Amino acid sequence: MALETRVWKSLLLATVAGAAILVQQAARAQLAPAADAAVSQRFDFDIPERPLARTLNDIGRITGLSIVFTQNAALSLNARPVRGSYTARQALDQALAGTGIDHRFTNARTVTIDPPPPAANASLPAGAIPLDTIEVSGESALGPVTGFVATRSAGATKTDTSLLETPQSISVIGRPEMEARQVQSLTQALQYAPSTNANNYGVSTVADSVTVRGFAPIQFLDGTFFANPANGSTARVEPYGLERIEVVRGPSSILYGAGVPGGMLNMISKRPTTEPLREVQTLVGSNGRVQGAFDLSGPANADKTVLYRLTGLARRSDSEIDYAKDDRVFIAPALTWRPTDATSITLLGQYLRDDNPNTQTVLPLAGTLSYNPYGKLPRSLYTGDAGFAKFDREQASIGYNFEHKFAENLIFRQNLRYQHFENVFRDIAPTALLADQRTMSRFAFRQNTLQDDFTVDNNLQASFATGMLQHTTLVGLDYRYTRRDVTQGFGAAPNIDLYAPDNRQSFAWPAFSAFTRQKQSQTGIYAQDQIRLGGFLLTAGLRHDWLSTENVDRQTGVGSTSNDAEFSGRVGLNYTFDFGLSPYVAFSRSFQPVTGTSLSGKAFDPSTGTQYEAGIKYQPPGWNALLTAAVYELTQANVLTPDPINAAFSIQTGEARIRGFELEARAEPIEGLSLIASYSYADSEITKANLTGGVDIVGNRFPFVPQHQAVGWIDYQFRHGAFAGLSLGGGVRYRSSVYGDQANLYQTPAVTLVDLAIRYDVGKAVPSLKGLEASLNVSNLFDKEYVNVCTSAAYCRYGDGRLVSAALKYRW
Repeated sequence: MALETRVWKSLLLATVAGAAILVQQAARAQLAPAADAAVSQRFDFDIPERPLARTLNDIGRITGLSIVFTQNAALSLNARPVRGSYTARQALDQALAGTGIDHRFTNARTVTIDPPPPAANASLPAGAIPLDTIEVSGESALGPVTGFVATRSAGATKTDTSLLETPQSISVIGRPEMEARQVQSLTQALQYAPSTNANNYGVSTVADSVTVRGFAPIQFLDGTFFANPANGSTARVEPYGLERIEVVRGPSSILYGAGVPGGMLNMISKRPTTEPLREVQTLVGSNGRVQGAFDLSGPANADKTVLYRLTGLARRSDSEIDYAKDDRVFIAPALTWRPTDATSITLLGQYLRDDNPNTQTVLPLAGTLSYNPYGKLPRSLYTGDAGFAKFDREQASIGYNFEHKFAENLIFRQNLRYQHFENVFRDIAPTALLADQRTMSRFAFRQNTLQDDFTVDNNLQASFATGMLQHTTLVGLDYRYTRRDVTQGFGAAPNIDLYAPDNRQSFAWPAFSAFTRQKQSQTGIYAQDQIRLGGFLLTAGLRHDWLSTENVDRQTGVGSTSNDAEFSGRVGLNYTFDFGLSPYVAFSRSFQPVTGTSLSGKAFDPSTGTQYEAGIKYQPPGWNALLTAAVYELTQANVLTPDPINAAFSIQTGEARIRGFELEARAEPIEGLSLIASYSYADSEITKANLTGGVDIVGNRFPFVPQHQAVGWIDYQFRHGAFAGLSLGGGVRYRSSVYGDQANLYQTPAVTLVDLAIRYDVGKAVPSLKGLEASLNVSNLFDKEYVNVCTSAAYCRYGDGRLVSAALKYRW
């Protein structure tokens, strides 16, 4: 579907505005030399005397630098100890002192280690062998995570910033963790993140239902809008195509515009690599799952200015629910072109198709959570109609990430993506369990959706000094447009006997009766400054958005339009001690458009969110670990609540509040051992509301928000001895009871689940099979049967039962 003229006008506006900013800032950069943040930022080191190569590797890991060894850089020598607080340049000077080896920064993130002069070469130990070029890359916020412990993130600041110095609670799930747990969905990927209630709706292949601090988070992919579940979007990401997932908790409107106060998901696709990467994988599992996947990447030419990556997956699978399927095809090509050292562009494409004749089931309270004289209803029971139900999803996107460095201290970026989404959804839903306690009344609905999303984000990052203050300043202009056409029909459906179900009954399909079109656009300008003075880092930002929403009946042409303008902001302060401790305080604000009108016909204002947060982050010197603790209070205002004059309409006097704290630890304390542990507490409360359905809900808890959550995962890889190559992992997930409705009438009990993982590097035992890995993963090891949620007496869902998967992966 072609984009409308207004989209291209806005793109032109964004590009022209970005160019104007560039010209102005580039001129200033010529007049005022800027300090390079990569060599002025201080880091904590505790590196003992060891071989030079290992020391340089540690420095690269801690600072995020790429360190390139050229020729025979005397790597058989030992480096001096590096202990204390140093800049990256000072740490390298300390490590190389007395070796006769020098270093030079070729750009802000790359260091070349030059070989010693001939005199120094002559003094090399006997047998020292000249080495080929080796590159040691520190972590990038857009790149792979080494192990389970990430150190950097871009989701909260749009700059490559240390997690230790980001005044916001963030969890990063990297590729190694996703592979260790063999995650098959975004829901599974987020099961070990704090304050994140994954899989709210239980067994389903429709969507990933997740809440972060009580709200369904807006999702971004590669810096561009992907999905907003709060608005009914069912676009779905394939985790095999992701390099990392960042759970950014708290309001993020300062950089992304409209969003919920609970948080957002920043997902990063797999990118082309400079070194060859080849992987194929086959997987079989529960419910007849058969899956194949491949991941191919590397340079396309000799000088590595063109890189490629092609990732794909296909599967056929049944489900725990009778008649349900979980079939998928996914392909993601990517291409990076670096015409110069200063310029790069990465093209990113994706195509995903799900063909599922049925997706979910809904059961009554009686027979699941409460007594039914006919017995307990099984988890596999399907209450729909297999001849009618259907869920087909097809989505495709194309976009790019562009970066140009005018100087080491002046970088322009543009992220752009267009996504098209089609969905055919037919199902039968329950209305009530009849008095005989076995017959359920139902209704049928059908919905076809066409959706187009377009996002472009232009920003300019400048690093400079004003007196004693070091600045990393970001200014940007972005635009987001969504057009969504929905065609719906509702009608009667025959009853079903839950204890003798007939899942193929004849009935008249409902005719389409509603034809709606919604267009939403958002244009925002934003500015952020990260100001450093000694151990202090102040992060402050301000944003202004212009929003337009248009709703139209496609048959009659009758509709309504609302226009809003909103400010949002954030301020946060960190202080980083030399021993790795970083306390912080922060305030942030968000907004979210609200569709509809009041009794008087006035369009609703956006709801707003505010959050106060304080926390502590700790990276023990010499340890690959990150420990975090945070306390917060967030409030959502302008919430819809029934109009006391006419309950068929709403007014914006509702308010909700969540207070809570989080503890998270990610660590690799010894060689081969990886740990994840977290605990979350959330005191949610509806603080203002009118009678809802005749019930006073003030003081009630939020639906889908457990008061307590605790998770732990341990993974150990044997690297020596008879068990070399064997990895054992396991986890425990606890969630306290949750309500499924605002009236707090339907509460599901607490649940504890156990997961297991076993991997074996076959090449350790059989060298000729180097690169072959076998794995076995079990989710819900003891097959705990539990009801995940009940939103009414007729609407309950079981959680996932035991899921087993066995995989073979080969890399070469």
